[in-house]
Parts: sequence; structure tokens; C-alpha cells
Amino acid sequence: MASSTKAPAPQAPSKTEMVAALMDKTGVAKKDVNAVLTGLVELAIESLAKKSVGAFKIHGLVQLRRIHKPATPARDGIHPFSKQPHHFSAKPAKNVVKTKALKAARDAVS
Repeated sequence: MASSTKAPAPQAPSKTEMVAALMDKTGVAKKDVNAVLTGLVELAIESLAKKSVGAFKIHGLVQLRRIHKPATPARDGIHPFSKQPHHFSAKPAKNVVKTKALKAARDAVS
């Protein structure tokens, strides 16, 4: 009986792997690459903050936008799976982050 071993699913690179790849491509020191990545994250968080622009773009790659989702009231309805009457609870208003791949990223995958 032969055991079937599946190859592990591919995963996104870790931060360490990303830093090493950027060091190889740019020739910049590890400390400087880490500082740039940390600064990029901080800048994105500041741009998406409540009293800020609400959008952040890494040109050619991705756009992040803060979207306000309004509150939904409680309601009675039909449960979509069991088809039984169901009471759906109210949900508070919240802000969520939506991402959009930009042209270079879309073209790279298609």
C-alpha cells in the first residue's frame, strides 16, 4: 500500500523572506529595508485612520480604502439554510478596509 503524500500548498512569503528578497534586488542593508517596510505600514495606518484621507495607494500594486458600513436594524426573516423563521440581530456601524488590485498587479496574474 503506497502512502499518498501531497506537496504542501504554496504560501505567501514571510516578512523575513520578503526582506531577504528586497535586500538581494536592491542591495540595501537589512536594517534599512526593515525601516522602509515599517514606515510604509505606519503611513498606511495613518492614511486609513478615522480623521485622515481614508485611502492609501501603493502605486502599481494595491489601493486600500476605508469604507463606512452603516448600522443595520434588527429584523425578522427566513433563515437561508433551514428556511425557518429567524430573528437577525442588529449590527452597529463600523469602518472596514477594502482592497483593490491595481493594473500592474491584475496584469501580472492574468
